[in-house]
Amino acid sequence: MSFAFDPSTELPITKGRLHFIRWVGERGYVNILNEPFFVNKELCCEYIWSTIDTFEQKLFIYHQAAEEARRTLVKSIDYKLREPVMERIPVKHFHKV
Repeated sequence: MSFAFDPSTELPITKGRLHFIRWVGERGYVNILNEPFFVNKELCCEYIWSTIDTFEQKLFIYHQAAEEARRTLVKSIDYKLREPVMERIPVKHFHKV
């Protein structure tokens, strides 16, 4: 069995999560997928962890003050997608026998 994928095939947005690590600029913004989001000016020069949940259509922004500290939710923002969200595509869909 081998794996095959045709890059010319357009894949739908599926239920899941996308994670990003971003640096907060001096004005308190981060850039995610070429869109600016205000986080918090007090987090200037810190890194945040952000997650887009495609099913909930929300962006969650977390900060972890120190390595041993717990990650805390800074804010959640509605993140409406421009196309419908589909069920995940099973990996077997890409197998060639």
